[in-house]
Amino acid sequence: MNAALAIAEQMLMDRLMSNKAPLTGESKAKIFLISFASFMGLVAICFMFCGLYLWLSANYSLTVTMFSMAAAAALLSILAIGIFFGISKYKRQIIKKKRAEIIKIAEDTLSVANQELSQPIKENPLTSTLISAFAGFIAGDKIL
Repeated sequence: MNAALAIAEQMLMDRLMSNKAPLTGESKAKIFLISFASFMGLVAICFMFCGLYLWLSANYSLTVTMFSMAAAAALLSILAIGIFFGISKYKRQIIKKKRAEIIKIAEDTLSVANQELSQPIKENPLTSTLISAFAGFIAGDKIL
């Protein structure tokens, strides 16, 4: 029991001390920096809206100030949605290109394999038929 506990403790310590995150496999420093930058960006946006509200309320009436704040928030949300859709479209295009490349490579490989394997069959059709019948008999005997 103590040996298993020591192994589990060592595995846990190795996992905690490693440079990779447990679920994603990404670098812990990268995840921390992205999280910190996102949080600071959110704080900056909050301060920007507070400053905009104070400036607008000092120069304009309350209704104009509230309308301007709502317009600014709507503009930022539309901008964020547009960026999200742009990134999604770009990723789909990359995936489509990779998929087309993989299909092309597979087709080329299969055509070469078909040419190489069809040559002996065309030269010796009787032997090929007997070998395939024998292989089918053995496979049927083993499976059924």
